[in-house]
Amino acid sequence: MLLMSGSIVLLAGYVMPRRQVIIGQQEELEFIDRSAVNFNKNLDSCKIFGLGIFAIGGALLAAALLLPTLIGVSCFDYDNDESTPFKVCIASEEEQLLNKRIIIPATEEVKNVQPRREEEAVMTGTGLTKLR
Repeated sequence: MLLMSGSIVLLAGYVMPRRQVIIGQQEELEFIDRSAVNFNKNLDSCKIFGLGIFAIGGALLAAALLLPTLIGVSCFDYDNDESTPFKVCIASEEEQLLNKRIIIPATEEVKNVQPRREEEAVMTGTGLTKLR
């Protein structure tokens, strides 16, 4: 909603044509239309106000999209408490030890998981040649 209204106000500030401030001249004297000056100031205010509302709307949208990701850890208790929207668990030391990355010991030998290549033949200019 804020993004839409901010973009509409911003668009109105840029799309509406500015009014001519000087309406006449007489020798070295210029006649200024005060309503045109106020109108042009209001257009500039629309640009600034629209940009601010658009930025606030974008920040709120980003926060709304990132908040579930940042608070994604939840407890799966069996009691159905409808009053709280989410529950945050604090892991105990035992769970932290279990969740640590398992490292392969240095004494283990790495095994080849690729299947052995069967002997193949390739057609060359001189005929069939076996691959090694």
